Order: sequence, then C-alpha cells, then structure tokens
Amino acid sequence: MSPLDLRSGTLFAEDFQIVRRLGVGDSGAVYVVEHITSGAERALKVVAPHVAPDEAARMAFEREARVGAQIESDHIVLVVGAGLDPKTRMAWVAMELLDGVDLATRVAEGSPMALADVALLFTQLCEALGAAHEVGITHGDVKPTNVFLAKSRSADAAFNVKVLDFGVAKLTVDPESAAAGLRGTPLWMAPEQATTGGAMVPATDVWAIGLLAFWALTGKSYWLAASKPAIDLKSLVGELTSDAKVSASERATELGVVAPLPEGFDAWFARCVERDADGRFANAAQAYAVLATVLGQASKSPETTAVEAPKTALELLVRTQNRPMSDFEWFSATAPRPAFSTASSGPDPLPAVAQPAAGVPAFAAPRPPLETRAKSSGSGWRVVAAMLVLALAAALVVLAWSRRTPPVAQTNAVPTSSAIVAAPTPTPPPAPTVDPQIAVAAASATAAMADSPLVELPGGAFMLGSSNGAAGERPSVPSKVAAFAIEQHEVTVSAYAKCVAAGRCSAAAAGAMCLRESDDNARRPVNCVSFKQAAGYCGWIGRRLPTEAEWELAAGGRMERTYPWPRAVAPTDTDLCWRRCKTSAGPCDVGTFPRARTPEGLDDMAGNVSEWTSSPYCPYDKPDCGAASRVTRGGGWCDDDPNAVRTTTREANDPTEASATLGFRCAADR
Repeated sequence: MSPLDLRSGTLFAEDFQIVRRLGVGDSGAVYVVEHITSGAERALKVVAPHVAPDEAARMAFEREARVGAQIESDHIVLVVGAGLDPKTRMAWVAMELLDGVDLATRVAEGSPMALADVALLFTQLCEALGAAHEVGITHGDVKPTNVFLAKSRSADAAFNVKVLDFGVAKLTVDPESAAAGLRGTPLWMAPEQATTGGAMVPATDVWAIGLLAFWALTGKSYWLAASKPAIDLKSLVGELTSDAKVSASERATELGVVAPLPEGFDAWFARCVERDADGRFANAAQAYAVLATVLGQASKSPETTAVEAPKTALELLVRTQNRPMSDFEWFSATAPRPAFSTASSGPDPLPAVAQPAAGVPAFAAPRPPLETRAKSSGSGWRVVAAMLVLALAAALVVLAWSRRTPPVAQTNAVPTSSAIVAAPTPTPPPAPTVDPQIAVAAASATAAMADSPLVELPGGAFMLGSSNGAAGERPSVPSKVAAFAIEQHEVTVSAYAKCVAAGRCSAAAAGAMCLRESDDNARRPVNCVSFKQAAGYCGWIGRRLPTEAEWELAAGGRMERTYPWPRAVAPTDTDLCWRRCKTSAGPCDVGTFPRARTPEGLDDMAGNVSEWTSSPYCPYDKPDCGAASRVTRGGGWCDDDPNAVRTTTREANDPTEASATLGFRCAADR
C-alpha cells in the first residue's frame, strides 16, 4: 500500500480513521483523521516505508518527530504522536489540525504578499526558528510547504504562522535529492546541505529565510533554474555552490518584477545567502533584527539584566586579601554585562533600527549567549584595560577623599558675631593600603576569564548515557540539568600560566608531551594537570568544573547527538584533533577544527584533551557509590577510535593523575 492510497474510513495505526486526504508531499501524504482515542480531528502525515525501514529507524523517526516539543514557541505545530504502522510498515506523525493554507498556496507564482503581511510572516516565523536555534535545534528544511498560515484568533493579526516538520524534515528528503547527495529541498537548501559531511547549523536556516523573504516579496524564486519548465538539478546546484550571485534587486528586475524591493533589502539578503555559513547571520534572531528594520519596524532589544554597580577589582582585593581566592565568584557574578547588539559586523551597509510600524508586532530576539555578549564589548585586552581603569579610578577616589574639605560642624550654639568661624579640620581617615601583588592578580584573573568566554545553555531533561554504549555508559537514565554556562573552549596554556604567576595555581606536571608555557603553546589546551589543579583554577576565576551531566548535555545537546557535531557520522582525520600519537604531535590550538564545533558554539568537545568533570565515576543507577575516581569526557589527541569521542563515552581517572591527554574547561551557574 502506498501512503497516497489511504481511503476514507481506513483504520490506520490502530487509532486513526482516515477522513480525507489534504495534500501530497515529497515522500508521503497528509490526511484529516479522527483520533479514535480522543475523538478529536487531527492531521496525519504518512510517509513511505523507506523512511523507517527497521526498528532502529523507527525509534529514530519517533524521536525526531517529537523535536518540536522541545521548542517553546506558539508558532511550532503541536505533534501529538508518531510511530510505525505495524500493517503497512509506514511511518506516521499525528499533529494538530490547522485551518488555513501553507505559504506555497498563499504565494502563488507571480503573486507577492503585501508588505504588512510579509512583516507579520517573518515576525512569527523567525520567533519560531529563533526559539529552536536557542536550544540548539536546526530545522534544515525551511520552505513554503513547511510554513502554514493558520487562521488567527486575534483580530489584530491576519494569520498565525505554524512551522511544520521539525525533525521530520531531516527524514523526508525528496528521493531524487537524496540520490544526488542533497539533504533538504533543492530550491531552499544551503550549500552545506549539498556537500557530503557539511554540518547543518542555525545559519543553515538563515539561508532559507533569505530566499523565503525574496519569494514572499516578489512571488518568484531567486534561482534562475526555478524559472524553467523543468528544474535542472545540476544547474541549480551550480547556482547554489559556485555561480556568481547578483543582488536581490537585479534578480527581481531580471525576473520581470516591477515593484522595487524595500531599501536595505539587498544588503540583508546578501548576508543571508553568503555561501560560507560563518558569513551569514548566526541565527534567525539576528537575521530578523535587521529584516524588521528593512520592512519598516524595529525588533525589541533583548532584556538586559540589571545588576548592582560592581566594586572595582582593587576594592574587591582589599576586601579579600585574607580570604580564599574563591571570592572572585562575587566579581564574576556582578560584572556588568553589555547589551546585545544585532548590528552586522560585516561590510554590508545595513540600516539603523527604525520605529515599529503601527499594529505590527515586533519579535524580541532571544537573550544571546554569554559568548556573544562578551564579544560585543570588545576583545579580551579591552576587558583587562577596563579593569585597570577601574583600579586607577579607585585610587583617585581615595586621593580625593584625603584632600577634600570636610563639612562645617553643626552645633546648637548661637554665634556671638556675624562672622562665620570655620570648624577645625578633622584628621582624615587613613587611605586603605593595597598589596600591589594582589592588584596584579586581579588583572590576571580578569584576563584569564576573557581567554575562554562562557556560552549559556538552557539546560533541560535528557537521557544520560547510552543504552547501546560500553558497560560504563549503561543503563541510560533520565537526567535533568538546570540552566548553566560552560566555556567555549578548553583552558589554554596561556590562561593557566596567569594563575601560576599569580601564585594561585601550582605548575602543571613536567613530562613527555606536557605543554610548557611558550609562544608556540599559548593557544593549546593546558594538560598534565590533576583534578585538584583544574578545580583550583576554575575557583580562581569564580567558576567551577562542570558536572558529568552538564558536560554530556553541552556536547550532545537535548537532541542527544552521537557526536558533538550535528551530522551523525564518525569523524575523519581532518575533523578534529586526534590520531596524533604516532607523530607525538600533542594537542592542537583550541578551536582549530570548526567542523567539530557544536551547534551551540562549543569547540573541541571531542578530541584535543580529555576533560575533567566534578562527578565521581559511579554507575548511573548508583550515583552515590563513594568512588574517589573522577569522570573525564571527550577523548583526546591520542585517540584513534571513533567510539572514544562520542558524547556519551566516559572514563575513570584517579584525581591525582596528571597526564598529557588530560585537560579541562570551566563552567558556571546561570
């Protein structure tokens, strides 16, 4: 039986009765069904048997189908169930039944949308995609048929956008595209989706957002190959990956579009369709912030946390001279955070933010990660310079206090003459003294903090471990982690040396492949440090080692990726820093391998050095086993087995061990 041939009255998956067919997709069909258990009408998407041919594929399909449940947005279609029909072996997804039309129907060939409707469309579309990107989920198949314009319950909105097929989009690829090695729908996919092994990241969806905006404003596809009676896939891939691109306005004119595009659209569009994903807007929130301006409205600035004005590093150190250095935790928590800027850092002449158009809602971009906010305030040396300025300001305040004229003393006595007699000048209090070495330590700690900025992660529920992994990874158990932040990359030789110079850390062990401080080693991860040394460094800068659960969630995300990168394939020799034992090459500079970067922006969660966590090595079902050993994660530069760099692989290490393959990164509460 074909997914296109389900007749009215047919019982499907033992709980759905077919009412009528709604439409046909790339690899299946969508039906209106009655959910027998609840009596409610639902939309049922049925896909061909090749999508989930066996039990393992069925489990993956069900898991992917529920991806949307992890995204907090009113503009994601609600999935109520997924599975494999035992009779037909066809996979299915049951969703809320929507009343309206998809965007493909709304924008017929040559029939562009009104500007106000385009503004509303992208406000809601980017809110949904932005929420997904914030939790590390990329749609990967954003296209008109996956954007549904449902009837709105509000009189102020013409429609309510619902994004379809989160997760399922990755499993229902057009067969012709799959045969050509493509992962997505050709007219809307980014170049990395046409490349074997290319990673899909939030910027992948930004590419499609740009193309959708052109299409909504013009009623035409940007690609010339789409204007022909039959699309030549080879020509289209050429346009995607190598042919010279013209501006959006030039292409619109070339396609016979009369109405001009909004001012500033060309620059915004060019940024969206940069072939190098790193050159695009990083995510939907950033893309929308500028598009809103182009369309005549302003996006709301993300909420900036109001914090009490911090003391200077000098004042802090006076207070903590006789206390443990962990008092820097106060400094880390109260340091002012710069407001997030969504302005382009590239050369495009993007417009300034305008005021919102009347009656059009503005989308508040999600709060950016700590990494982004740190970058918006300048590089690390600016942070150090700012702290030195604050320290100097404190000294000037002390000097001013010592020279100031005290107020006139107030008494109840009546003066005997009209002459005003000044009260005697009291002796000023002694100025506080500061140990110069402590002041230097403050600047060192600040510089070390800036070396590896924090990336905020939302936390959440996931399955810790792997039911199919090694003995130490089983059994997989439910785990829940509160929101936290973790450093973008492993602590470097340079950063650790600052702690040693400040007298707050002991030197890393000496030995073969132990990295000593030098210009060549500055950006390589510090190794040959024990658990106590790693924890001591993190405490020095007001941070801590991550727990094992935090580390796994950071590496695998709530999608529980097999490897830190989005593609579920084993790494090659050039994907990460590993297989270097034979050459005794040792660790690599941090961040050298962008293909191994997580969607959340974390580097070297696989390879380079194994990383200490704060957790004792215990079975997952016996977390209080009393073990002294500590869990290390992530594999290292010497490993050559793909299993060693999976996100769930764990090892036990004596806390006193300080080997050339061991390093660490710090975390912090959020």
